[in-house]
Order: sequence, then C-alpha cells, then structure tokens
Amino acid sequence: MIGLAAGTTVPLDSADMLLRNYSAVGVLAGPDKDPDVEAAVWSRLTRLAAEQTITTPVGTVHSFIDVPDMIAGQGAPGPGKSVVRVAG
Repeated sequence: MIGLAAGTTVPLDSADMLLRNYSAVGVLAGPDKDPDVEAAVWSRLTRLAAEQTITTPVGTVHSFIDVPDMIAGQGAPGPGKSVVRVAG
C-alpha cells in the first residue's frame, strides 16, 4: 500500500515489480473538496466494478456472529479479502 498522507510520493521500481510479480494501482481514498468531483469518481469506480474491470479477490465470507473468530484467525489469513456478511 502506498499513501500520500505524508505529502510525498513513493518511487516505484518497474524492474522490481516485474521480477517479483506485483503491481501498483492508483486509488482516490479521500474526499475531494468539490462534491461534483467526488460524485464523478465514485460513479466511475462503481461502473468499473460493475464491468469487472476492477475486482477484489474474496478469500472467505463470514457471518457477523463469527467476527470474533475471524479476527482471532487473522494472524495468517489466506489469499483474498475477508468479507463479513451483515444482512440476509
């Protein structure tokens, strides 16, 4: 994960990325001062997700009641994101 909270960018080494087989993706993670810009960003992200242009691999799905066990097992989680189902 790369953030700009400190106000600086992080240089990326494309050769290292190639040899170690990883990628970097830019994501807007904070609110914009202009609500129209914010709405446009979320609209585009929603469209890209619907088109499956961007995806998040799901590793496991847990019931809300199982959250304490899920958290306890996070020491060595498997691949993909852990998802908590909070409704139906």
